[in-house]
Amino acid sequence: MVGPASGGWTAGTIVQPDGFQLGAGETPVFCSPCHSALETSLASVAYGGGIFVAVGIAFPAPRAAAWYSRDGVRWQPASVPATAGTSLMDGVAFGPGGFVAVGGAGSSAAAWWSADGRTWVEEPVPAAAAGASATARAKGAASAPGSTGAPGAAHARGAARMNAVTAWRGGFVAGGQVRTTSGASIAEFWTSSDGRSWTAHSATGSGATGSYLDGGNVVALASTTSGLVAVGTVSSLDGVTGTSWTSRDGGEWIQAQDGGLASDRPLAVGSAGERIVAVGDTPDQSRAAAWWSIDGRRWTPARVAGDTNHGLRIEMTGLANAGTGFLAVGQRDSAGNGAAVAWTSPDGTAWTRLADDVSFEGAKMTAVAAGAAGIVAVGALGLPDNWAAASWEINLPLP
Repeated sequence: MVGPASGGWTAGTIVQPDGFQLGAGETPVFCSPCHSALETSLASVAYGGGIFVAVGIAFPAPRAAAWYSRDGVRWQPASVPATAGTSLMDGVAFGPGGFVAVGGAGSSAAAWWSADGRTWVEEPVPAAAAGASATARAKGAASAPGSTGAPGAAHARGAARMNAVTAWRGGFVAGGQVRTTSGASIAEFWTSSDGRSWTAHSATGSGATGSYLDGGNVVALASTTSGLVAVGTVSSLDGVTGTSWTSRDGGEWIQAQDGGLASDRPLAVGSAGERIVAVGDTPDQSRAAAWWSIDGRRWTPARVAGDTNHGLRIEMTGLANAGTGFLAVGQRDSAGNGAAVAWTSPDGTAWTRLADDVSFEGAKMTAVAAGAAGIVAVGALGLPDNWAAASWEINLPLP
């Protein structure tokens, strides 16, 4: 139901896809509570051209799904073409010419383009050549600690997926991973001048301090006034650690060497000028965590109020620059149905947790974006039963 809730938040209404209908003579199903057999969940949101666009997935046959809204409160479904097999949209960005969404279709990375956020076209996404790129081999870059392969080693490529996308310098940059047939992962980046034609960049490095991206998984991207920063994880025999990468052109990336994220797990990244902010959690998900940086390589932990949850899971999963500061959103577990959570910070160095809202109960927030109508968070509602795509809007300035 649309309407203001406590704490300044307005819960949105999202037109859901049709569920199911019992046929003639079938026995009715009695349940409490009852939910549609079809679930939806939102993974990312962007603002541009006067509208908000949110993307995600619809079940039970997983398929990419998108919605659009003028005010961030009332949402209508967009037209997304069917793909062969399963598909999902993980990230969305607004840039030259319209919106770009990224994710996966079957076992391949996938991208979609839309001029207005209402009608989408799937665009082809190429895979980089197996093994290290020509750039990395020519420069003789050294492998990163925990890397699964030596410089120049070839990898038999398997499934690929784009996890995040950002607009930058008149085009777009996306990040994700490629799975090898042996089960290892390689961080992968793609660039596009128009959101429709893509070039893949895999396992690049730069000089003696560069690194192959073996074991890596890019989960979030942000642009600054001088370049790009990506955050994610690296898997090795020692376990999974947080990491970051930086780039001047979107094609050649340098991985930070123990840049302050290694003991935690960054899940989202944003910027304000040259100030870079990341949020996430600890590997056991028992504490929300945040960091700030001026170069994307060396990170300083931020102070986060309300970062623990009595030993249960709590995490920051979405981040937006709201002009007057940053807003981070996430979720926490509880003995009941869990709830969405939100924090604010003027500069990313210290975070204040916002009061819980009645609309947060049984929900999760996954992403957030600022627009003319205010700040919009998206996610899903329905714990512990079926998920239904959900949104929340709060007006500027932040409390």
